[in-house]
Amino acid sequence: MHLDLDVMDFLDFPAADFPTINAGLTFEDTMACVDVFVSSPKWRGLTVTEFNPDHVDRRNEHLVVQFVARLVEGLGRVPSSGA
Repeated sequence: MHLDLDVMDFLDFPAADFPTINAGLTFEDTMACVDVFVSSPKWRGLTVTEFNPDHVDRRNEHLVVQFVARLVEGLGRVPSSGA
C-alpha cells in the first residue's frame, strides 16, 4: 500500500508536501482507509510519502505523534500471513 499524506486535507493534517485545501480526506477518514487495507489478508507492506516536517509548526506537532500512533495501532492488528 502506498500512502501519500497529501491525500489528506492540509487544513486537517498540515504536513503534506503538496497542500490540498478543502479537497482532501480528513485525518480520521484516511486512517479508517488504512485500517481497511491493512486488515486484508492480501496486504503485505506500506510506504508513506509526501510528509514534509517543515510544514508542521509547534501547534501541530501533536498531529504527527497522533499519525504515527494510529499507524502503529493499525499495524498491530495486522493478521499473520502464515508465511
